[in-house]
Parts: sequence; C-alpha cells; structure tokens
Amino acid sequence: MSSFIVWLILLFPVSVTISADKVTVTVTPANTPPIVEAGPDITVPIETGWTSTATVIDDGLPNPPGKLTLMWEKISGPGVVTFADPAALKTTASFSIPGIYVLELTATDIAVLPPPIP
Repeated sequence: MSSFIVWLILLFPVSVTISADKVTVTVTPANTPPIVEAGPDITVPIETGWTSTATVIDDGLPNPPGKLTLMWEKISGPGVVTFADPAALKTTASFSIPGIYVLELTATDIAVLPPPIP
C-alpha cells in the first residue's frame, strides 16, 4: 500500500468577500416600585374629616413611562369611609361614625406588556 500527498497550487486569483455588521445594545435599569408615604397618623374631628398629605416618588421607569396609578382604600375601621377622589394623591375622606380607621395608599407604575409569543 502506498500513500502520496497531493499539493494543489492555485494559479488564478481568488476573490474572498467578507461581510460584517454591528449591533448597539442599550441596557436600561430595572423598574423599581414607587415609594409611597401615606402621611402621619392623625386625630381629626368627625365633622371636618381628613385631608391627605401623602407623597409618592417614582423612578420614571418604564420608559416610556407607564401610567402611575393611585388608589386609597379603607383597610379597617368601624364605619364607612368616603374618599373625595380615591385615585388622587391629594384627597379628603369623611367618616360615617367615630372610631379608629386605617387607610392605605397604593401606587403602581406598571406598563401594559404585550402578550407573550407562544
């Protein structure tokens, strides 16, 4: 059995085409939840009701910003609480009967995401 090596020498010009492209990737910070401060505990006369001093701080994300949604609600208490505007940061509340009430302000800044691709 014999083996031999074949050398191929190209005597004609070879054309090589090279193609390239670049992509720029911008990485954004993660969205963090809004910081909610409902205000201090307070004692008010039933006839005057309560006025909100709440604050909400948001990071501005997602970008474009999702809508900041606010909602006041009664967590506990003996009677009915009526908010002038439960979706407003600065609102007032009236109470049907005297007692100790716990009110909560919730803030969300979620964007509506498209449904996942199957």
